[in-house]
Amino acid sequence: MALFFVVLRYLDNDYVSKQNLLETAFDRFHYAEEMRSLFEGKLVFDLSQDLFLISRKYHEIMNHNRKLIQIGMKEQANLPGLHEKLKKQPQQLLMILSNYLRGMSEKGKVIRSNPELQALSFMMMHFGTYMDEIESNADFSSLSLDDFIKESVTIFSRALTP
Repeated sequence: MALFFVVLRYLDNDYVSKQNLLETAFDRFHYAEEMRSLFEGKLVFDLSQDLFLISRKYHEIMNHNRKLIQIGMKEQANLPGLHEKLKKQPQQLLMILSNYLRGMSEKGKVIRSNPELQALSFMMMHFGTYMDEIESNADFSSLSLDDFIKESVTIFSRALTP
C-alpha cells in the first residue's frame, strides 16, 4: 500500500493515469468485499451482536484505508468519474445491510419498517464518526470509538427490536 502512495505522488506516466490508479486502489483496498464476506459467514442473526461486529469491522477497514480514503475524497473534485466510483462501495454496503435487516424483519427479530432507511441511518452515524476521527482538528467528542460503537449498537438494537 505504501508503494501505491509513492507511485501516486510521483506519477508521470503516459500509460497510467492518476484516476486509473485511484480507481484500481479503491477496487482492491476498500471495504465492500470484506463486508460481504462478514455478512455471508460471521453473523449469528442476533441484532446486537451482529451490529457490533459490523460496526467494528467497518471502522477497522476504514481506519486501515484512511490515507486512500482521504486522497480519494480530496481528488474526486479534480478527477471526473471518481466520485461515481467512490459511491459504489457504500452503495454495496447499504444494499447488504438493508437485505440483512429485511431478513431479520421477516424472521420477526426486527420491527417492520424501512430497512433501507434503517441501514442508511446506521451507516451515516458511523461514517460521521469516522470523518470526525480523521479530521485532525475535529475532536467532536471525548468518547472512545469503542464506547461510541457500544452505545450506537445499544440504541439501534433497542429501537429495532420488536
